[in-house]
Amino acid sequence: KVGKEEIAGLVTALRRYVQRDHRADHARWERLVAAIVEGLHGLPHVTAACVCPSAQAVPRAQVDVDEEALGLSAFVVIQRLLDGEPRVAVSESRARQGGLVLNPTALRDEDLRPLITRLGEVLGGLS
Repeated sequence: KVGKEEIAGLVTALRRYVQRDHRADHARWERLVAAIVEGLHGLPHVTAACVCPSAQAVPRAQVDVDEEALGLSAFVVIQRLLDGEPRVAVSESRARQGGLVLNPTALRDEDLRPLITRLGEVLGGLS
């Protein structure tokens, strides 16, 4: 059974979604992903790129690591990011291929610099 409060909440959420500036959201996500990619540029054994698969509307930062040269698997990198401060959660969807995927949708502008710093610490071996 669904109450009128739940229905009102759903209608409100749908209205807010329809009224959003989706182009501005996408442009913001692209800017954040580009900043992550640029922030990781030059780290040894790390390659970062912006990817936006056609089936998904959100651009993502894909970070591939040379696990042998870095001496860390992508899974270890992901765990260190989770265990550290600030705690960083990334997608494991490419971990078997030696990669991390960062989705910008929940990223706030003020979180960008600490995120890049933390990634650099873990990927640069400074953590």
